[in-house]
Amino acid sequence: MKLERALLELEKRKEKALEEKSQLREAYSKKVSKLLKEIKKEVKNLEKERIPKKIDERISKIVENERRAYVDTLTNFLERIENIDSLEKFLPELSKFHVSHGKYVMMVFEKRIYRINKLLKELSEVYGEYQVRLRNFEEFEVPDIKSILEDIKRVDEHIQEVRGELERAKEREEDLKATIADKNRDSGLLELEEKIESLKKELSHREIKLSSDLSYLKKPLKKARVKGHAAEMFLKDTKFAFEEPMKVKELLKNAMERGYFDKKHAKRAKEVIENLDAELEKIEILRKELDSLEREKNRRSKEIGDFEARLRRLEAKIKEKEEELEKAKRKLRELEEELNRRLKEIEKILGTKIELA
Repeated sequence: MKLERALLELEKRKEKALEEKSQLREAYSKKVSKLLKEIKKEVKNLEKERIPKKIDERISKIVENERRAYVDTLTNFLERIENIDSLEKFLPELSKFHVSHGKYVMMVFEKRIYRINKLLKELSEVYGEYQVRLRNFEEFEVPDIKSILEDIKRVDEHIQEVRGELERAKEREEDLKATIADKNRDSGLLELEEKIESLKKELSHREIKLSSDLSYLKKPLKKARVKGHAAEMFLKDTKFAFEEPMKVKELLKNAMERGYFDKKHAKRAKEVIENLDAELEKIEILRKELDSLEREKNRRSKEIGDFEARLRRLEAKIKEKEEELEKAKRKLRELEEELNRRLKEIEKILGTKIELA
């Protein structure tokens, strides 16, 4: 059976069941109304009936008090019963009235109390019979298939939308990776880094060589106990010559003139004096060239880094969309399971197989 036809059949059955229940409620409410009238009539008669004169005056007062309490309470109780359905909550009170009358009232108005109790019992029996008849009705709710089908459609559309976004994002990811590869290839960073390393080695070699030549001259100067600021600074650190070459050259010339150096040290001192300015100039040129190359490397690296940052953001978005897709798929599976469960309920009610399409 097609789903639309099955849902129509269910609605018809539900309407029929509701109509039959309404008719049953109406029929039993009439029975209850008739019994209530009879009980109220008996209560009125009980209220009006005279106490026999042969009853002792003291007992007569007790009977009157018991009758008034019984009549008032029972009348109030009966007035609250509107129909068969409202009777349920009053059943516990109803059962009390089988035994709640005073013993003197029972003694004096035994037949009247008996008739009232008999009617109250009938009222309880009518409600019990009503409940048994209700249970014989086909009890079911029409499963809400349409809303779950709408939810499935909505979630499926969301899945397709996220899949499209993922596909486009992954295409952009591939484009970015290709761009980064091209930038790395065309940037000349590898060659630039090789030049930088070569310059660093040459610069380091020259600085070490000059520092070594200057350090070689420290021992005779210490031995001669040369005084003065320049001597003190040079002996503390030969790099002082890099900062104040003129003062260091003057220091070495004075030491040579005073004969502080032996032949080997004097030869080295002469070479340092002659070559120091030129060597420091070469070192400065190398440093400037190295700084320039490193700035260029940073510039090119930053350009590639910007693309890499965009790639990382895109990868994070792809991961987020993948998680969103998995969540939507789980929701779709849950909805499909719920749909199958509801279809089985309909199939059980109608006794036939349901076709969605």
